[in-house]
Amino acid sequence: MDIGRTADAHDRNRTSNIVDYRCIVSAVPKELSHPDPEDLTLARILSALGDPVRLHIVDVLADGAEHVRTDFTVDVAQSTFSHHMKTLRAAGLVRQRMDGTRCYVSLRQETLRRFPAVLESVLAAQRAERTGA
Repeated sequence: MDIGRTADAHDRNRTSNIVDYRCIVSAVPKELSHPDPEDLTLARILSALGDPVRLHIVDVLADGAEHVRTDFTVDVAQSTFSHHMKTLRAAGLVRQRMDGTRCYVSLRQETLRRFPAVLESVLAAQRAERTGA
C-alpha cells in the first residue's frame, strides 16, 4: 500500500467538501417574506410577545420609527437576535426592509390596525411590571 497516494486521495476528498461561503451570502434574498395581513392571528402575536427579549424589541419599536440592530440593547448573540426578529416577523408584528447591508425594522402598521390596543395593553403591562407599579 502506498501511503503517499492514500494521503493525497484523502486530501482531495477533504478539500472537495469545502463550502464557498461567498456563494451562500450572495444567494440571500434581498426581500424578506412577511405574512399576509389576513393570516395574522391573535394567538401568534401573543405567543411572539411571550419572550422578554422580543417584548423589549417591540417596546423599542413602539416609538414608530425604523431601527437597526444597534438600537436594541439586548444581551444575546447575533444569531439569537436574528431568531427573535424572524419570530416577530412571522407573527406579523414587524416589517423588515433591507437597504444595502443594513436591515431596518419597524412595527407593522397592518397588525396595529387589525388588533387595536393589544400591543398598547401588553406594553403597558410590561412597563408596569418593570417599574413595580
